[in-house]
Amino acid sequence: MSAAAPGPAASATTSGQKAPAAAPSQPAPAYRSVADLCATVDLTPLTELYPRRGRADHTRSSMTMSCKITLQSDSVLGMLSLDVTLLRDADTAKQMFESARTARKVSLPVEVSDLGTAAYTRLDPNLGTELVAYDGNLYIGALWGDLRDPMKTAPDIVDRLTALCRSTIARLKN
Repeated sequence: MSAAAPGPAASATTSGQKAPAAAPSQPAPAYRSVADLCATVDLTPLTELYPRRGRADHTRSSMTMSCKITLQSDSVLGMLSLDVTLLRDADTAKQMFESARTARKVSLPVEVSDLGTAAYTRLDPNLGTELVAYDGNLYIGALWGDLRDPMKTAPDIVDRLTALCRSTIARLKN
């Protein structure tokens, strides 16, 4: 009969000292960076209302990807600003989210229940509708506003921004 191999319960070394605990391995980041966020994002939820697209400007750094694009209809000239930050872990993303939620007192945040780990929206009278979320190591913020009247907004703009952010999150998943 052979003896069972020592398992995790066997913590003493041959010298009688405890073996050091193995360091927990860091999970792989849940999300990846892309070269051009503007080319990755699906604008359909907004282009259904604002079909004419202006120039898209994208920027990228080691942690952040940004896309700014104008969209227009006969009565609205709007700007979408989408920013995605990839952080080292979910705890850091949560801290960034909580800090942003409490930092700006322009209006109270309203929770959005069906996006990422947590999400909120708020209306900024000077900028428009903001939607912020985090999931895993990803932090995402979308801002939509009519450049002529930021308070002028479609009744379902939060649903449209939620759909846009949800599809962007899915496209950035590892």
